[in-house]
Amino acid sequence: MAYETTARGWWKLDQSLEDEVASVDFVAGSGVTAAYQRFRQFNLSADTLETRYGLLLESGSTYSASLSSGFKPGADYTLAMGFWYYSPNTIGRTRHAVTRETTPQIVPIVAKANSTISLGEETITAGQGEWIVSEVGYSRTQNAIQLAVCGANDDPTDIYISEPYTPGLTHVFVTVIFTATSNYARIDINGEFGEQHTALASLEAGMASTVAPVSVNSIGFGQTAHEIVDEDRYISDLVLKANGTTNSAQTVGLARFGPTAILLANSDDTRHTFLGIGYDQPETVTTTQVFGEGSHIFVARSNGEILEGFKPIWSNDYTFSNKNSVSRLTASQTGVPPEWTPGGLKLQGTTIRI
Repeated sequence: MAYETTARGWWKLDQSLEDEVASVDFVAGSGVTAAYQRFRQFNLSADTLETRYGLLLESGSTYSASLSSGFKPGADYTLAMGFWYYSPNTIGRTRHAVTRETTPQIVPIVAKANSTISLGEETITAGQGEWIVSEVGYSRTQNAIQLAVCGANDDPTDIYISEPYTPGLTHVFVTVIFTATSNYARIDINGEFGEQHTALASLEAGMASTVAPVSVNSIGFGQTAHEIVDEDRYISDLVLKANGTTNSAQTVGLARFGPTAILLANSDDTRHTFLGIGYDQPETVTTTQVFGEGSHIFVARSNGEILEGFKPIWSNDYTFSNKNSVSRLTASQTGVPPEWTPGGLKLQGTTIRI
C-alpha cells in the first residue's frame, strides 16, 4: 500500500504491536506481555461481520512507540488521531485528593508526552505542546474523552472534553488545527462532530515540535488517586496523521470504513451515499443488521423478525434541473446547504426531505 506523506502511524493492535505505515512498532513495558480481546465488528465496505482483536489495557501494561515525525506538514500544524475504544463501565467521579471537591476519575488511553510521579502526583515533564487523551467520568451513566495539551514546560494548560457517550465500543477522532484563519480542537464520537473549541495560537509551536514518544495506557496527569484502571478495556486501529481537516470526510470515513479511508495515497475517489430507512419499531426491540439484495432491503430485529423493503421507494425521479427546484427543498440545519449545479444536486453533510 502507498500511504499519504502525512500519515504518521497505523497500529491495528489486532494481535500485533506493529505499525503499518513506518514500522514504528509499539514496545511493551518491562515484564509486560501483550494480551488481546476478541470482538465482532461489521465491515461496511465488505458487507460482512468480522472477528477482530483489540489490545487489552490492563493494570501495569504500558506500551510506547518512538515516533519522531512531527505534525506540521507545511505552514500549518494539524493533528488527526482516531481509534476504536471499548469501555465496559462508567468511570464515575470522586473527591479531589487535595481540595475535596468533586472531580472526574480518569483513565489514561493515548499520549505523546513524558511524565514523572512524585508524592502522589503525576507531572508532565520537559514538554511543550505534548498532549494526553484520556477517558473521564461524565455522569453516573456516561463517560467522555478528554484532550489535554501542554502550553509550556508544565502540566496541561488547555483541556477539552467530548460529548458524553454510553460505555461500550466507541470510535474516537481527535483533530487539532492551527492555520492562518482558525485555531481549534475538536473531539468527534462515533463519526459525529463534537464541539469546536478555540485553541490558543501559542500552543502551535510546541505541538509541532514535541519529540516525546507515543504511549498507550501509561500517561495521565494530576493526582494519581484519581487515575483508575478498568481491566476489560481495549483499543484497536490507532491512527495518527498530520493533516486534520475542518470537514466531516475524515471522521465519517474513518469511523465507517477504517483507516485506509484517510491514509491511502493515489486511491480512487470513492464516495459513499447512505439512504435513511424509516419504519415502526417497538421500544423493546432493536435493529441488529441491515443488508441489501438487488433492489430489496432487509432489516433484522432483535425479536427474530426480518423486515423487507422494496423498490417502490425509487418510483419517483427528481432531476433538479434548475435553481428553483432546490429552493423548495427542506434541508437539515447541519452541514453545507444543498447547492444546485448543472450536473444535479450537490450535498455535503446535509439531509434533504423530498
